[in-house]
Amino acid sequence: MPYMTCKQHLIFFAKLRGLTHREAAILTNKLLQQLNLSKKAHNYGKNLSGGMKRRLSLGIAMAGDTNLHTTFTSFCLRVRSIRRLTMRRQMLVRFLFWMIKLVN
Repeated sequence: MPYMTCKQHLIFFAKLRGLTHREAAILTNKLLQQLNLSKKAHNYGKNLSGGMKRRLSLGIAMAGDTNLHTTFTSFCLRVRSIRRLTMRRQMLVRFLFWMIKLVN
């Protein structure tokens, strides 16, 4: 639904799954933080990039009582740590090549 904000989407689907408005609002704030969509909470779905639309869809799937929540969180932590290691290795290789050029 392109005419709803990210926050409205999550609240709508959480309430659709049986949560009260207050529970849905609390869950929505947590999901927005976990999915790194807090800054886009008041943006319309149609204005999001492709990756952010996917994160919003994942949030919609997680709204309510699902087991997907913990799986996604642990997956994100693993991806972040792998990215950090890869970046460190790349920086080290670049530094070593730079040092070799200085010596020669």
